[in-house]
Amino acid sequence: MKSALDSKATDDRETEADGSVNDAWALVERSWGFPAFARDFPRDAQLTKLVMAFATGDYLAVRVGADALAEATPRDDVKRAALDLRARIRPDPASRILFALTAVLLAFLSLWWVTHSGPPNVHPAVNVAR
Repeated sequence: MKSALDSKATDDRETEADGSVNDAWALVERSWGFPAFARDFPRDAQLTKLVMAFATGDYLAVRVGADALAEATPRDDVKRAALDLRARIRPDPASRILFALTAVLLAFLSLWWVTHSGPPNVHPAVNVAR
């Protein structure tokens, strides 16, 4: 039995040996960890793989695959969904600013400590024997 995520069909449907239709998107959507924002995404095989990569924490695959899918697909709804998925892994600009401010504060406090009280004197006095 083929994996639902390896489907190359454009509508994400496979026919099982018993004649039942296996909908890959429905399988992925029912799985644990499926992001709620992706429930309204259009059904597309490549987009399904990107959503599962997002859900499992493979953000490199999402970063590369979403840009490639947005450029390659002729469907506007799939393009918007891929770009939305790509935007969700971009760091928040506020976090970058807060990280920079934290680094500056750490450098300032370290410099203040060294110039005002400094580390303890770690060089023991040397006794010269006569």
